[in-house]
Amino acid sequence: MRLLETIAVVFLAAFLLIGCHKQPTAEGKEDGKTAEKLEPTPYSKEFESGPLKIRLSLDRTHLRLDEVIQLELEAWAPEEYSVELPKLESGLEQFRWEPVSLSTPELQDGDLLHYSRKILLEPLLIYEKTAVRPMEVHFAVAEKNGGEPKRYTLATDEVEITVEMPPEEYWSNLTVETVMSEKPVERLEKKTPWWPYAAAALLLLAVLLAVVLLRRRRVKAVELPPPIPPYEIAMEELRRLVEAHLVEQGDFMGFYNAIQGILRRYIEARFDIHAPERTTEEFLSELRGSRSPIGKHQKLLENFLTHCDLVRFAKHTPEKQEIQATFDACKQFIIENQ
Repeated sequence: MRLLETIAVVFLAAFLLIGCHKQPTAEGKEDGKTAEKLEPTPYSKEFESGPLKIRLSLDRTHLRLDEVIQLELEAWAPEEYSVELPKLESGLEQFRWEPVSLSTPELQDGDLLHYSRKILLEPLLIYEKTAVRPMEVHFAVAEKNGGEPKRYTLATDEVEITVEMPPEEYWSNLTVETVMSEKPVERLEKKTPWWPYAAAALLLLAVLLAVVLLRRRRVKAVELPPPIPPYEIAMEELRRLVEAHLVEQGDFMGFYNAIQGILRRYIEARFDIHAPERTTEEFLSELRGSRSPIGKHQKLLENFLTHCDLVRFAKHTPEKQEIQATFDACKQFIIENQ
């Protein structure tokens, strides 16, 4: 289908250029104007609802067919919320895309986790309307009474993109071998003028060559570093949690929110179990199944999560020994399942 669309665009561009052909002047030169440089026209807009926020940024919304766009989608949410960014292809049906980076969530402004994804976009063709479609980011937070988690969605607006063909200078710089007619010009002039056919052939050849060259100038694949193992991410998060000194500051709620989040994210990344989006009861119910890959740790996880919920929702003030035991249980589970 893309090949047929490309061929259609090639023929359309060739005949449009033929229709706009101008006769040479007395000096044998064609009138023309120097193409103006396109303004990038960047775009950035935020969308908020309570403590939740997302932002869509584009480094340009006006470009030529041989240029690319850098898109960045960001999200902020409190630590107790799980965040699901849209799939890579969502909203980008009219572009060829290459992921640049997907950052590990980082704590910002004290209690907000920051998520970020960057993508390079290359327009496939010049459509009647080219746009980055709306993107949805989903959030979920567990109920205090253990019920179904509350879910929220924030969506971006549709962003219209202006795509133009490369300037005339781009086409004139392409090298095209021409074949001169063997017939005398005088004989051709007595019949149908020869130049429309020659111009059509040359333009068609030039456009086909240009399309081939444009397709070869794809977005250079960004060499992404190998993914960080879930074990290393979790151990680094535990180290940061200790350095935050939340227990010494008396912030037991912040400590328990953080440590249960570390364990849930590790379980999701290591075993492909969507722990962050489930309540404690839902998660423990799945562990009771005989096929659960972490069923043998059911008792440890049940004690750990139940104690965390007791502090987070029942306002229980933990003793120093309880806090140390909770930390050790989390660390022990991560080490034994790396």
